[in-house]
Amino acid sequence: MKKQYWLINLRSGQQEGARIAEALRGHVTVVPIDFSRLHEQIAAAADHDQIVIAGGDGTFASVLTSPALPDLPVGLVSLGTANDLAREMGTLALFRSKRWQELPALISNLPERTLSTWDVVFDGQRRSFCNYLSLGFEGAVVSDFDRWRSASPVHNRLLNRVMYAWFGLRHLTTQIRGAKVSADRTAPQMIPATRGIILANIKSHMGCGFATRESDPSDRIIECIKASSPLDYLRMVASPLRLLPSLRSVCRGTQIELTNLPSGTALQLDGEACNSVQAGTLSVTCARNVRVLCTESCRR
Repeated sequence: MKKQYWLINLRSGQQEGARIAEALRGHVTVVPIDFSRLHEQIAAAADHDQIVIAGGDGTFASVLTSPALPDLPVGLVSLGTANDLAREMGTLALFRSKRWQELPALISNLPERTLSTWDVVFDGQRRSFCNYLSLGFEGAVVSDFDRWRSASPVHNRLLNRVMYAWFGLRHLTTQIRGAKVSADRTAPQMIPATRGIILANIKSHMGCGFATRESDPSDRIIECIKASSPLDYLRMVASPLRLLPSLRSVCRGTQIELTNLPSGTALQLDGEACNSVQAGTLSVTCARNVRVLCTESCRR
């Protein structure tokens, strides 16, 4: 079996992370994540064969976009609410059907797939993401959810989904008006008034649907999608079942620039709340490729 370095978010999944850490001690290198020294912890994996992250999409993004990440294949053990990246890589159901002690051997033999990561610049700051960026409706929902999660002592996957739905109902009237988009420095085009704008690197979205079937995490291309109405969000949920066609992108490219955004537009990255956009401009560029372990059916 390959030498594995496990970075585990002990607080993820109703303490599932802590139980995994206890089950695997003595079998693999187990490192409880300390976000205040995460880059140092990631760099320490360099003398191993594989890195495994146990946590949610926010934890995955923190590790996969780190400049300290060695050029090693990375396994994803999902403990979050949406778990979009693990869905995309085919490992969500695979890992949940196994006992924790079986995972190191299973992960050791998985094939790998390239994943493009992305940098976003707005209001003088630079952030990174793997899955998708959302402005407007979803940004407002995630911001409300983040405040609730920080204040509430009770968390589980079912309750989290209920609260997501509740905050979604509260923000159904959110609108972005007057925004423009440009791909790969082409002339900007107007985006009609819309509830949300999504820049999608992967198909899987918010744990329950597809943003668009056009997205491929390996192609170094990102899709800009507008979600204008509740029907568009219904299409996202129904798309994996092929009950309705998925949304089509407004534009796509290796670099996307959004301008003329309303001041205070809510923003989320990989399901995590972020500062709202104040200056009206946001740009996204492809950053680097990382190696992620996947199931054979998801390999490209």
